Amino acid sequence: MNNKGKTKYLIALYSVITCVSIILILVGFRIDNSTWQAIVINLSTELLGVVLIFFLVNYLFSLEDWNLSDRIRQLLDKLESSKEPLAQAFFLTPPNLVPYINNAQQIDMCGFTLSYGLYNIGQLRHHVLSGAKLRIIVADPSSIAIKMSALRSEIPDNIEYFEERLANTIGNLEYLHTHTAISQHNHTLEIKLLPFAPNFAIYSFDRDQENAVIFIEVYPHKSGFGKQPWYRISAKQDPYWYSYFTNQFDDLWNDARPWPPPLQKDAVR
Repeated sequence: MNNKGKTKYLIALYSVITCVSIILILVGFRIDNSTWQAIVINLSTELLGVVLIFFLVNYLFSLEDWNLSDRIRQLLDKLESSKEPLAQAFFLTPPNLVPYINNAQQIDMCGFTLSYGLYNIGQLRHHVLSGAKLRIIVADPSSIAIKMSALRSEIPDNIEYFEERLANTIGNLEYLHTHTAISQHNHTLEIKLLPFAPNFAIYSFDRDQENAVIFIEVYPHKSGFGKQPWYRISAKQDPYWYSYFTNQFDDLWNDARPWPPPLQKDAVR
């Protein structure tokens, strides 16, 4: 209801009450009993006075409240309908993964080399030795993954650069495997090799738990290196997209082959 409609509503309401008061006055003058006549006339005049006072009060103050309510409603409508979320507020700078590694009992990681995640190799080793489960997927050096990554980079002819990056990753995985294989928690580490280069990296912590969270790093193509967008997905707040990326990890895991260290050493050479 707009302001004009509200004003008409008030006028109509108080007009009806005023008419009732006038009718009571006319009825009162026709009553022979002086006592009842006085009661009816006094009631009608008091009702007229109340109508006048409340009309002025409500008209002055209620309209102001309604105006404020309208402004709030218009503001909310504008925020809900016209304001689009800013990408700058959605995408993140590369997050600090150490707190998530230290607090998670299930960690899933997938990427071409996972250089950012394996930078925390010490924390990962310590956490696996403490009993946490860790699954890692990286590109297979013997597949087309290296050539794929080179072709979509700024240096498509420099295949050696990507070979070295992946070789460093394999070295870190050998270190991690060696230190966990001799412990009582050797079954908590699983590594697989993917026969192609993925377009993004997945860092998943405490999968299927209420506090589960996934970080996605989008790999650049041809330009934008060093400025990769990251975003965070919470299982509780965004279950649809959380499920989407956990399913993506499962599909990649099923498509990858288990990592056997002796064979992998020969492959790297």
